[in-house]
Amino acid sequence: MILLLVAQLASLQGLDQQLLASRSATATLEAWCRDHHLADPPRIVAKVVDGAAKRPTADQLKRLAVTSAHDVMFRHVRLVCGSHILSEADNWYVPSRLTSEMNRVLDTTDTPFGKAVASLGPTRETISTSVSSQPDALFEIHAVLYTRDHKPFSEVAEVYQRGLLDDDVQAITLARAGQNQAIVAGDLERISTYWTDDVTVRRALGIPMTGKAEVRKAFEAPKPPEPHTVYQRLTGDVMVSAQWPLAYESGKWEGHLDTATGQVVIGGEYSAQWVKRDGRWLIRSEVFVALTCAGVGCQSAALP
Repeated sequence: MILLLVAQLASLQGLDQQLLASRSATATLEAWCRDHHLADPPRIVAKVVDGAAKRPTADQLKRLAVTSAHDVMFRHVRLVCGSHILSEADNWYVPSRLTSEMNRVLDTTDTPFGKAVASLGPTRETISTSVSSQPDALFEIHAVLYTRDHKPFSEVAEVYQRGLLDDDVQAITLARAGQNQAIVAGDLERISTYWTDDVTVRRALGIPMTGKAEVRKAFEAPKPPEPHTVYQRLTGDVMVSAQWPLAYESGKWEGHLDTATGQVVIGGEYSAQWVKRDGRWLIRSEVFVALTCAGVGCQSAALP
């Protein structure tokens, strides 16, 4: 479940969409590495993984517009930024459609494929995308690369890794997932461990709350016949300051009737300030805004 939540975070942060829209996965990953401070300098290196070559299938030969497997080269690489493994990829490419210098660079250096072939003006056509079932992996993209005159020259099967998320982003993401699980379980003590003592919250309909004890009361189960709402936060983005022990989280929230899989009766957007204390990230402030409702969720009035 935790890995799935991490995968959802990467997707919601838009990286998968950036990769799908990009002409170069390498350039997109290099920008990601820079913007998320994964390494200094934010340089992407391709580390070739030795192993048995994977022969292209008949469908791959057709997509690459060649008649024989002898026309295709294969390599398996890890794209690394600093100490972070960002992706692993199988790459079937047609050397005759590259320049001799491109082939030399691929054979003798750690230059990523996308950077080596950049002068071809490549474009990508996606074959498939999926959430990965592999350990420590987030999502997968299968695509064909074309030259500027639309000749296919490479097919890639890319598996994007958990290393895309820096350690602080992972810690905040897993903390939010942990609090979501505590909310589902109705464990008030555990829910409270994710806040600072002086936490402030502006509830979805405008009611302010100050301090851990007051915020905790909002999660107490109501007495029947009052409806019970189970809240879940769906992280959309996490940004960590390079200067201070502070982070910003934003995303969507949902209120489900009775259980975490029950009807969504209210929902909207939220933002949170996290602070790192004694090596642990805690929520210091949250703002929730209600934007949609259904059924009993529409019965409460907003604070004027």
